[in-house]
Amino acid sequence: MVSHRGVMSENRAGVLRATCAAKAMSVALAALALGALVACSSGGTNAPTGGPAPGDTTAPGAGGGATDACSKGLTVGDPGVVSIRCDGTATVTITVGSAASTIAGGTCYDTADGWTAAFGVVVDREGVGGNGAYTGPNVDNVAINTTDQPGKATIQAVIDGKVVYDLGNATVSFAADKKTAHLQGTSESTSDSPGAALVVDITC
Repeated sequence: MVSHRGVMSENRAGVLRATCAAKAMSVALAALALGALVACSSGGTNAPTGGPAPGDTTAPGAGGGATDACSKGLTVGDPGVVSIRCDGTATVTITVGSAASTIAGGTCYDTADGWTAAFGVVVDREGVGGNGAYTGPNVDNVAINTTDQPGKATIQAVIDGKVVYDLGNATVSFAADKKTAHLQGTSESTSDSPGAALVVDITC
């Protein structure tokens, strides 16, 4: 089972890779580093909210409703499909500039290491992961995690084929039970939408 730290490391790895090769490789593709990161030992006892245990990246079968809208019918093991986080109960709405998109089926995690959330499908369009290249239609994903600085978080997303991210300067506020989160940030200059306002609302 992937540890809570492994899930957070997956998201943070995306941020680091985004700074190096945002145009050549999507932020989502950075999750290919997952194989080397999931070996981290479990660092907390808090159960995830809004979905299954961390690391459950298999898309469910037919009839998944919102899940099918999230996964587009893909499963891990399909060519170029790296991971799927679509069978939870969390929902995210991300607004890039004036365009809003919603993904249902994600999962939130609140642990001693911080708060993180993951939604959607991570794909490898370059074929560097050993499972072929993804050649299908665009799929969306969003990854959020808090930083060591109180009130700050990272935003990573691939929406309609465009990579956007804020590398730790986004502000985040939570409800008292941390079941809802609101983030505001600005997409980095090396993203596909430089300077675009990013607004994220999550219900776990």
